[in-house]
Amino acid sequence: MDHRGLARLYAFALVLVLVLGGLTAAWMRIELATLDVHSSSAFYWRVFSTHALACSFGVAPLAISATIGHLVLPDLLARPRLALLPLAHAALLATLLGTVLLLMQATPLRHGLLSPLGVLLLGLGALGMGLPLFATISTRERARLLDAPLALGLSIVGLGQIFGGVMALALGLGAFGEAALNWAAPPMTWLEFSGLALISQVMLGDSPPRGWARVALGLALLALGLAALLDWLEPSLAALGLLARPEGPSSSASMALGFVGGAALVLAWTHLLRSRPLPEGPTRSFVGLFVLMFGLRSLLAIYVATLSLDVHLHDTYVVFGLAHLRALMTLLLALPAGLLWCWPRLGLARTPSAGWWTSAAWVSGLALSCFVILATMLGHQGMPRRYLAYLPEYWPMQFALSLVTIPLLLGPLIWALDLARAAWARPE
Repeated sequence: MDHRGLARLYAFALVLVLVLGGLTAAWMRIELATLDVHSSSAFYWRVFSTHALACSFGVAPLAISATIGHLVLPDLLARPRLALLPLAHAALLATLLGTVLLLMQATPLRHGLLSPLGVLLLGLGALGMGLPLFATISTRERARLLDAPLALGLSIVGLGQIFGGVMALALGLGAFGEAALNWAAPPMTWLEFSGLALISQVMLGDSPPRGWARVALGLALLALGLAALLDWLEPSLAALGLLARPEGPSSSASMALGFVGGAALVLAWTHLLRSRPLPEGPTRSFVGLFVLMFGLRSLLAIYVATLSLDVHLHDTYVVFGLAHLRALMTLLLALPAGLLWCWPRLGLARTPSAGWWTSAAWVSGLALSCFVILATMLGHQGMPRRYLAYLPEYWPMQFALSLVTIPLLLGPLIWALDLARAAWARPE
């Protein structure tokens, strides 16, 4: 099987995982929409763990970079095939098996990742996905990576996955004991970083303009790459006893780098929008909304990281909103923008429906902004995250959050149906 066939396998696994994540998210929001508790705490934690392992810590963060990378990297770098292709085949199987083993536990995210074999398999999967990406990119066209920001971004993602995979293997072997749960942090960053790499590539297109916009996008990728490294190093060093675990959700240095990346992205978007090289239609809508959400993410991250607010906001719905913003802006905005850019390479019989995709962009963008605003307001009221029962004063916003989940799920469904229509259609 060539790299394109493998990309289709990764895409199929990704769709299944996202459907599972969406269904579990919908169930939790239905449960949280009312003050009455309709299920047991154990069952709620089982659903929560399934959602988190599928969308944040398991298949999705790895499979997005692998799907896009296997599909387009050889073409971007003028190579006939992906490097280490057999390893990439094994990585998908290892990741799926590891996720299934962890899901077989009752509440793995509440009591720690207690399945060493599951963690070992996820580590092997991360290695098997990161090594082909890094090996494909690092052997050629190094000087031209700024002309292909997707290649630059995925090379950093690949390096992070290699490092994370090695650490996960050590965790699975019991090197850090119950600190294995610390391994769960980096995949969220890989997911976010894959989205930034996709958007940067879409912004420059196949024939990128010279000038400082290209450099600004490279700066955004490098800044977020350093932030990702800090996000991983801090819990890992804390697990080794070499560093005290930070009180807040991340370090101020990491958040500052994220802010630099967001500012560079906004500047590049402003310059490119004035020079009009961006495609019209749904792609521009997806990219513009992603840039807006990334700017909001950067400001919110800096806000959460300030020491005076850390204690008050730590583990509240403010952190919940920031984490979901980081993940959902990739899944709801960057992924469809990347699919539109990849469309000529997909070999589909029909062109995308501009109306469908534009509607999906605005539904997703508006719903995501409302979701984050409501979560932030709840957090400032003191609502802790991960709780099934809550005080009556939190009910109005919890109910509103549950309502906002409907358009959050509807947005990707719109473009997914059009993608399926094009994939199943006969050539015209």
